[in-house]
Amino acid sequence: MGMSASQARLLSITARLTNNELSSQLLTNSKVRLASKSEEASDEYMDALSATKLTYQYFNDNGDAMNYNLTPSVIYSYEPLKSQYSIVDNNGVNLVSAQDAKNFEETDSLHDFLNRYVNVDKVTTPEYDAAKAQYDKDKEIYDKLLDEWENDCKRLTEEYNIAYNEWKNNPYTADNSLYDKFSTAVGTSDELLALGDPDNGPNAGTRPASQGCYWHALFPKDPNSTSCYEHVLNHLIDFNGQTSGNNGNGGRYSTTAGDEIIINSASCGYMGNTCNDLMKEVSDAINEKDENGNYLRLCDDTDDLRAISGVSNRLQQAKDDLDAGKITDTQYKLQQLISDYIDNGDGTYSLKSLKQKAIDLMYVSRNWTANKGAEFSETDLSRDDMVDILINFTDGDMKRMSLAEEPVLNLPEPPEKPIEPPLEEKIVIDDKDKAQWYTNLWYMMNGSESANVVTDDKDETTNGLFVVNGAEKKNPKTANYKVIDDITAKDSSWLQYALENGIVSLRQAKYFNPSEDSGKVPELESTGYMWKSVGFKNAIDIKTVEDTEKITKAQAKYEKATREIEAKDNEYDIQLKNLDTIHNALQTEYESVKNVISKNVERSFKAFS
Repeated sequence: MGMSASQARLLSITARLTNNELSSQLLTNSKVRLASKSEEASDEYMDALSATKLTYQYFNDNGDAMNYNLTPSVIYSYEPLKSQYSIVDNNGVNLVSAQDAKNFEETDSLHDFLNRYVNVDKVTTPEYDAAKAQYDKDKEIYDKLLDEWENDCKRLTEEYNIAYNEWKNNPYTADNSLYDKFSTAVGTSDELLALGDPDNGPNAGTRPASQGCYWHALFPKDPNSTSCYEHVLNHLIDFNGQTSGNNGNGGRYSTTAGDEIIINSASCGYMGNTCNDLMKEVSDAINEKDENGNYLRLCDDTDDLRAISGVSNRLQQAKDDLDAGKITDTQYKLQQLISDYIDNGDGTYSLKSLKQKAIDLMYVSRNWTANKGAEFSETDLSRDDMVDILINFTDGDMKRMSLAEEPVLNLPEPPEKPIEPPLEEKIVIDDKDKAQWYTNLWYMMNGSESANVVTDDKDETTNGLFVVNGAEKKNPKTANYKVIDDITAKDSSWLQYALENGIVSLRQAKYFNPSEDSGKVPELESTGYMWKSVGFKNAIDIKTVEDTEKITKAQAKYEKATREIEAKDNEYDIQLKNLDTIHNALQTEYESVKNVISKNVERSFKAFS
C-alpha cells in the first residue's frame, strides 16, 4: 500500500528538523572555538606586555641623548661621544663590518687605513728638519772632498800600475850590489873567457885568486874533476867568512829529492880574506827569510838545461815524461835537482830558493858527473852539461838574487761620509677622536689587544694631530677578524639573542695608563687603549628597555582579533536565532501533519469496522 502525502510530508519535516539541529550544533561548536581564539589572543598580548629590547644610548654633538636599537651596525658606526665596542665570537675572533674589513685589506699601514676615514698626511719633525739641513750641508762638503779623494786615488793608482808593470817586467834592483860582490869574488863566465887561463894566460897573477876556482870549474884541467865547481857552490851555503856548512847540524843538508849531503867545511885556498868577506855577505843574503820563514832569494825560473821548446816548467814536463814511461825515476830525480822548481805534490810548483839549489847542485856535482858511480851511469852529465848548469846558476839565478821591493798601492783614507738622519715623521690628522676610534680598530684587527694613543701636536710646524708610537705596517699573520654580513649587521634581534645566549660577547676600548693601572701591556710604552671584556648588562650605555614597538603591535593584533571574534560571534548568534525560528515552525507543522495523519487513521478504522 502506498505512502500518503501526509506521511511523506512528515518525513520531510523530520529530515529538516534533524538538519536544523545539526547546523545549530555546528554553530555552537564554532562559538566555542572563537572563545579559544580569544583566549590565545589574550595570552599573546599578555606575553608582549613583558617584551624587552637592547638599546644603545650616546650623546650627539649638541649633548642630546640618542637611543637606537642595539645592532652590530650601531656598534660599528663612529660618533664623537660614543663608547667603542667590539663584538667577539666564542673563538675570540672580532666581528667587523664589511666596509672596515675592505679598508683594512686594501691598505698596508695604519697611515693608509686612517686615510679612508679622516684626512691624513705625514710631516717631518722639527728635530729631523734641523738634522737634515745640517746633513745636506755636510753632504755638499763631503761630495767635494770625495771628488778630490777619487782624483788622488786615480792618480796614485795610475802611478802604481806603471811602477808595478816596470817591477813585474824586471823585479830586480838596478844596482845589484850583491851580485857585484859575488862577481868580484868569482868573476863571470864572459869575463873569465876574456881574461884567459889564470895560471898560464897573459893575465896570470893579475886578478883575485878566487876567480881561478870559477875558471877551473868552467875549464877543468881534469875533465873528471868537479872540485872547483864545488868550491864555487861551497861558499854560498852558510859561509861564515872562513868555513861553510855552519847550520848547527854538522853541515848536514837535505836535497829536494830527499837525499842527504854533508857540506865540506874547509875554506877554499884560492880565496883571500877580501873574497871571504864578500862571499859571507852573499851567503848571508841567500839565508834571508820573510816573516813567515820563507827564503827571500829564489831561482829565476830559467830551466834552460836540456829545455824543451815552449816549456817553461821543465820539472812538470819531466813528471809527465815519467808518468808516460819516457824517463826513469833516476832521470826524474836528476831533473828535480837541476830544476828551478819544487814539486809541492798537489799539482802546484814553487820556485826553489837559491840556497836549496846550491845544495842540490852540490849533490849533482858529487854524484852525477862522469865516473862517479854505476848507479847514475844512465844520467851521467858531461863536462859541458856541468858548465851549462853552473853558468845558468851563477850568471842567471845569482845575478837576479837582489829583488826590488814590490810597489805597494797606498791610498789615502776616504773622507768620512756624513750619516743621514733617519726619517722622523708624524701622522697628521684633522679629527683626533675619529682617528683614535679607527686606530683602536686597526690595532684590534691586527691581533693586538692594545692601541697607542692619538695625541695633540704642539710644535710649530702644524696645528694638526698625530699618532705617536704607531706601528706602521700591518701583519697579515696576526690578523684577527671576520666579516659579519650586512643583513645580520642590521638585525637587533640577532644580536640580542646572541648576547643573551652567550654566542657572542662584547669588548670595550678603554683608556689605559701603565703607571696607574695594574699590569703592563708589552705593546704600550706609555698611555693607550686596551680592549677589555665587558658584559652587555654592565655596559652603561647599553640598556634593556620595554619593547614598546612590540607591545603596540601585539595590542593592535589583539584588538583586531577581538573585534573579528566578536563580529563572528554575533554572526553565529543571528544564525542560531534563525535556526531556532525555523525549528519552531517546523515543529508546529510537524505536530499539525501528525494530527492530520492520526485523524485519517481514526476515520479509516471506523469506516472498515
